[in-house]
Amino acid sequence: HVYTWGDPRYVRCLGRPILDSSPASIPTYIPYLSETRVTKLASGNWMSGALSTEGELFIWGQGSPSGGGEIAALKTAGEDNDNEDEEDEFVKEVQITIDNLQARVYDFGIGSGHLVVAAEVNNLEHVLKRSIFCAGQCEAGQLGLGRKLQFSASLTEVQELRMRRVRSVTCGGNNSFVV
Repeated sequence: HVYTWGDPRYVRCLGRPILDSSPASIPTYIPYLSETRVTKLASGNWMSGALSTEGELFIWGQGSPSGGGEIAALKTAGEDNDNEDEEDEFVKEVQITIDNLQARVYDFGIGSGHLVVAAEVNNLEHVLKRSIFCAGQCEAGQLGLGRKLQFSASLTEVQELRMRRVRSVTCGGNNSFVV
């Protein structure tokens, strides 16, 4: 199980409801992830995420209360999201495609308002393709997309890293790293 606790003013950052039986100040598991085997957790300021053994990436949280935007994958149903029946109020599954094929996430990182995702897919010719995708704050260049961009709501592929043998990713406050 993934357990969370913290500030009750930001319930979306907990990834679960706050109830009398499970207040924000008591470690309580995230119900939506109760059947998911998690291999990695990452968190940065207002957003957190979990990677499953199946290569599924789940994120929860919100954009910064001081502004700057919110990553599209965090939006709830009715906010430009059309799989309303299958999603949780708090936790969202991040969908990644490479060459129009559903990709498997093998690593990710979360910084101060940004998300970096490493994904791979075997195409129809059974060739493994890997890509790095980023979204969120970019004022310091932390998405690898160039300094001209302040914010990217949608996950965007980092072209310079396409087909590289990236083993892991991590994020700092205003930077990103790949190995």
